[in-house]
Amino acid sequence: MPNFETEPTQAPRAGLRERSKTDKRKRIIEAARAVFIEHGYEAATTREIATRADVSTGTVFVYAKDKRDLLLQVVNDELDAVNLKGQALLERPGSLRERLLPYFELRYRYWASEPRLARPALRETSEFLAPGATHGEEAHRFYARRPVILGHIEQMVRAAQKSGEAQDDVPADQIASLIFSLYLIEVRRWLNDEPPRLASGMKRLSAVLGLFVRGILSPGHEWCRLSESN
Repeated sequence: MPNFETEPTQAPRAGLRERSKTDKRKRIIEAARAVFIEHGYEAATTREIATRADVSTGTVFVYAKDKRDLLLQVVNDELDAVNLKGQALLERPGSLRERLLPYFELRYRYWASEPRLARPALRETSEFLAPGATHGEEAHRFYARRPVILGHIEQMVRAAQKSGEAQDDVPADQIASLIFSLYLIEVRRWLNDEPPRLASGMKRLSAVLGLFVRGILSPGHEWCRLSESN
């Protein structure tokens, strides 16, 4: 027999618990972001983050296994929004270079907005090249974004191939992988600047992508013939 006195209150209580968990996570992530920026990632402590979030240190570790996990949560939440903006650019007209640059500019703008988050985030994630069972949920989440980005770039490459701008005898996914690798090299190099200025970073990326798109060898070069035979 249903208990009409208790059943109606179960859902609201569960909802309150979920809202409380969501609120705590939000406070912890906001506190972590502020402390990382103010003190730097290396000097930041989970105790200071807990104090800023008005929770116990133990509560912080309920939501993150360590300081790197907190950093990745901050970055992952914000990069998810960047990815959504990038997806909206995929159908814009223009050459491959003209489409790639605004796409990457979104990411450059994000990294430039707070180098004290960008530098440690890229450094920490460069320690492992692919997600693994021991890396944690946030590391998996970080790397799960890469196939999405590669898919976006591949979509732009396929459009360039379809229009005749790019040769179609090279798989689009290979071209996309090379373009993404160039971005990773350039963005890490640029973040070493003090401060990393958006205009200078985009100027160099534009030059590198332009060189990649144009190529450096004449069609009759021996290396080109070897590539064709393979």
